[in-house]
Amino acid sequence: MKNILKYWVFSEKEEFHVIPTDTINIRVDKEAVLRSGIMLPKAIRHLKDEELRAAIPDKLCIPLKDVRMLTKVDLLMLEMLANCNWERPLYLAISVGSISKLKFDNYFVQEGLAFRFTPLIIRSGEMQMRTGHMQ
Repeated sequence: MKNILKYWVFSEKEEFHVIPTDTINIRVDKEAVLRSGIMLPKAIRHLKDEELRAAIPDKLCIPLKDVRMLTKVDLLMLEMLANCNWERPLYLAISVGSISKLKFDNYFVQEGLAFRFTPLIIRSGEMQMRTGHMQ
């Protein structure tokens, strides 16, 4: 992702202002995810050690199929994901429209009036509202 931003999006040559791919991959640091205390989906909560690490994806695959353009908000979100290293939670206000989520709806958990981004795909209804942190 960092190379896409550096060499294509922010290039001085206007003909390079395209992204020559239909999928963006962002590496996931599994150890940082586990240290962050992220809430895990029910399907993998019972796993321990290596099984749990194997259940966390190595990378996020962000499809760009049928995406005709990336807005500045989209680029900002992609840059935050590429640089967050999963050491801290990444939140979006609940008022952010779905257009700026780049089809990330399955990665969001609602916590109060915010969406927390997770590197795990959240099935509809499984973890959509996490109320334990709303104190």
